[in-house]
Amino acid sequence: MSRPFEKVTLADAVGRLRPGMKVLLPAGCGDPAALLAEILRQADRLAPLTLMGGLRLDDCPFAAAEYAGKLRFATWHHSPKPEYLDMASAAMEYSCSRQRPDGSWWYGEDIKYHWIDNFHTAYNLDSLKCYVESTGDMTFQRQLDRGFEYFQSTFFEPGGRPRYYHNRAYPIDIQCASQAIETLTKFSDASRSALS
Repeated sequence: MSRPFEKVTLADAVGRLRPGMKVLLPAGCGDPAALLAEILRQADRLAPLTLMGGLRLDDCPFAAAEYAGKLRFATWHHSPKPEYLDMASAAMEYSCSRQRPDGSWWYGEDIKYHWIDNFHTAYNLDSLKCYVESTGDMTFQRQLDRGFEYFQSTFFEPGGRPRYYHNRAYPIDIQCASQAIETLTKFSDASRSALS
């Protein structure tokens, strides 16, 4: 039995979302400008909402400085408008400016989040690689290469088992293994050693 959908405003619809939810936003669903504007308006309340298919509200920004720590735009190529490219570029600039000299990133900026783990490092790398490949902008290639070298040399034991933290394997966690497979596969076109 189907149920009728209630007609609501965009503000009301976004208002029903909760932090931590995952919402599917297919790439061909139209121009997301109005949705983006409403999400930005409610960004403080929504973080870390994930819009599957391109937008993630978590610890990386994509718009202006006031959204730092809340938003990331990862799929400019779905809606190639100059203002979206500007937002994506700002996000990458922010992320790369937080990269440490050894190629790592803290989990978060606040001192209480100063640890380095496998899958959050991989998320940064995947987003940066997506940006470079989607836009052709090579500005952040050096940071991408440095981050991937750090990831590969730090987060795997000699036998191949992924390490959770930069300085120890435990806890053994399926997210480290699954994200490592995804990230190493994404980088296999540029690095022969990614899958060896």
